[in-house]
Amino acid sequence: MRFGYRIDLTDDPLLPRLPRKTRNIIRSSTKKLNTRNGTLDELKQIHWNPAYLPSKLNKNQFIKIAEHNGTITSAILIELNIEKAVYRYAGNHPKYTHMNGNTLLLYTAANELKTRGIKTLDLGGSKKKNIADFKRRISTSNYVLKPKPWIVVLVKKIWYHLKKAHQQYADNLLEVQAYEF
Repeated sequence: MRFGYRIDLTDDPLLPRLPRKTRNIIRSSTKKLNTRNGTLDELKQIHWNPAYLPSKLNKNQFIKIAEHNGTITSAILIELNIEKAVYRYAGNHPKYTHMNGNTLLLYTAANELKTRGIKTLDLGGSKKKNIADFKRRISTSNYVLKPKPWIVVLVKKIWYHLKKAHQQYADNLLEVQAYEF
């Protein structure tokens, strides 16, 4: 059984409801990193595979960026619904993962969402143990994930590979055009 994780944005302060280790990570990261709103292009710079990312942001999506001395270390994309927000994508600069930017960004985003009247920040789940552990450490509650029908999984995989092939074709076409001039 797999779990999904969420941050409940109640009236209680968030920091005391998190595990001690997570609180210490947030305090330490606050001293090293600055956070701000960002752009999709900035997320694409540090995401491990930009083909997964949307081509443009919707009006109900926003990006938060963590920086260290002007270098982007981490970025997250959050999508807003009526009473809930969803953590969709994240990226980390490989040299700065030790600074725990995503933890700080989720904490910062959760506090901002709380002021907007959002009740829950849904972090989702993951089949990858290290990602699921990260989400568990920053969450305040969990829920059982329902397995997706096999056809949905298959269509998503095909769509991903089509997008990736299209991007590779476009990149190759640009190389050929640049070479011809």
